[in-house]
Amino acid sequence: MKSRLVVLGRVAASLAVLLLVGPQHAWALYRQPTAVTVVDWILAVILVFLPAYIFLKVKFASLVRFRISLLLVLLNVLVWLGAQAYGLYIEKTVEGFAALGPLHRVDSILVLLWQRSIPLSVLVICFLSRRAR
Repeated sequence: MKSRLVVLGRVAASLAVLLLVGPQHAWALYRQPTAVTVVDWILAVILVFLPAYIFLKVKFASLVRFRISLLLVLLNVLVWLGAQAYGLYIEKTVEGFAALGPLHRVDSILVLLWQRSIPLSVLVICFLSRRAR
């Protein structure tokens, strides 16, 4: 009998693949942009809180390592919240093509956060933990 963690890991991986692959086809075939937006928000929340989850699950050998890891988690969450707030502000105040530049900055910040900052934070938190998991 397989352990529950192995089964849970396989189910989580399958759901992640479906979330990443499925909505693009719905957008292309059925013209449903809300499906893509909902999946983007779900993935963003998962990616932002992944370092927080790992931070809570691992133990640290010293207080300095704990504080550095906490700082990384808080930094990722604050950058994500700030970018989302700025994007909402731009959508409410700027109209037309003038909003494309500021919204592009928001997207660039989020891409850097998702592709660079969060994976590096997870790596650093794992290295700072008592033992890598």
